[in-house]
Amino acid sequence: RLWNSIRAHAADHWNVGRGRKSKQQPKDVLFMFLVVLKHCGKWDVVANVLRIKTGTFQKMILSFAEVVSPYLYEKYVVSAAGKFTMEALVLGDNTFHNYPSARYAPDVTFQQSNMPTGQTSSSRLQSRADEGPLTTEHPDSWAVLADKGYQGLAADFRAITPFKKQPLRELTLEQMETNDRIAHDRVLVENYFGRLCTLWAMCSDKYRWDEGNYDMFF
Repeated sequence: RLWNSIRAHAADHWNVGRGRKSKQQPKDVLFMFLVVLKHCGKWDVVANVLRIKTGTFQKMILSFAEVVSPYLYEKYVVSAAGKFTMEALVLGDNTFHNYPSARYAPDVTFQQSNMPTGQTSSSRLQSRADEGPLTTEHPDSWAVLADKGYQGLAADFRAITPFKKQPLRELTLEQMETNDRIAHDRVLVENYFGRLCTLWAMCSDKYRWDEGNYDMFF
């Protein structure tokens, strides 16, 4: 299914133009690319398994990624973001149960999200977003439902984070209940990232490749 979705794009944009051409077929390179994402690590390990010179293999995979990455992002991320807007989530009652004003529940990376500008189809959308925490400090932003690793994020963003126990002090009952509500809403993203890390070493290992290619992969 993935190959069928990118076949035409890969044929038009990869391995074309001047310069030395790759001897590998686009479909084969796609599966090599997936193997790289699956196992990550050093280039020579996967290159040796596939019996391709390390330099040639790295150049081929990166050039293929440069071609398909923007296309896949547009097709599967941007289109989904346009379809599942915050307005659609709120009006369809598909928000977080305890924190309906939260737009994201990050676990690895973070992106700021602002409320959409312009007229909305329902005043209920605006009023529900304003009922959440940190409304006064960030009146024009949706909230981010984060874990304890994002302590201090609220200084710059509308971040809802669990309370941390201070030395020699216990959390109050109200604080523990708040932490439970946050954990309940975050369980979906925790499970999702856990699945990603299980399937793809690229997500679980520390990124050690060229930082200039980071956005291309993530």
